[in-house]
Amino acid sequence: MPRGIYIMELKYDRSANEALQQIEERGYARKYMNDCRPVTKTGLSFSSNERNITDWIAQPASKTSVG
Repeated sequence: MPRGIYIMELKYDRSANEALQQIEERGYARKYMNDCRPVTKTGLSFSSNERNITDWIAQPASKTSVG
């Protein structure tokens, strides 16, 4: 059994914060809240200039308040 659930949102030329905000606003983690494994939300920012991931934010999803 996998050790955790990872929800990732990638933004192109936008911030990792915006990606994380989308995970919250659209409730991507909601359907995993009854699972016993830890849920981690990760927002990533890909830069077209750098041609690479330039920023990322990871945080655990709260089992009590999921957007």
